[in-house]
Amino acid sequence: MFNFYFFVNNYLMKNSWLIFFAAYMILLGLLCVSPKQLNNIIKGENEIYYRYSFDTTFPYENLGEGMIVYCDNSSLHNLPKDYSAVTVSLKATAAEIIQLLRLEVKLQEDLVEAVCIYGYSSLIKGGITIDNFLVNVQIVAYANEIKVGSPIIVGAF
Repeated sequence: MFNFYFFVNNYLMKNSWLIFFAAYMILLGLLCVSPKQLNNIIKGENEIYYRYSFDTTFPYENLGEGMIVYCDNSSLHNLPKDYSAVTVSLKATAAEIIQLLRLEVKLQEDLVEAVCIYGYSSLIKGGITIDNFLVNVQIVAYANEIKVGSPIIVGAF
């Protein structure tokens, strides 16, 4: 018959480093598969906002005290990682993006030619407060294109 006390006392206690290591690896695995940047989840054309300016070969718009750099996902590794906001443009529907990001919709505005949605996704880090709601994703859905920004859309829409 299985003796639980014997098992705990002789195996688990003597090999506690193994349990700690296994728990650490599981936690590390969960952290690694949890994207924290919008452009790690959604692929498309990016507008990356920096609070400072730097020399780049990518198309950009100088904003005086910052800049917006335009690129696709395959070029992101060539840019500094300390950006403040990102916008991704792609062909999709708002419903698809809401489902993909597991977005909790907080606010919705109907514009003349688009719908603007603000929400919170646990898959994305950070956020800002709008109308007393913590949001980290803004979606503007047009008839044939969608823009998704984190924490909000960069530039005009």
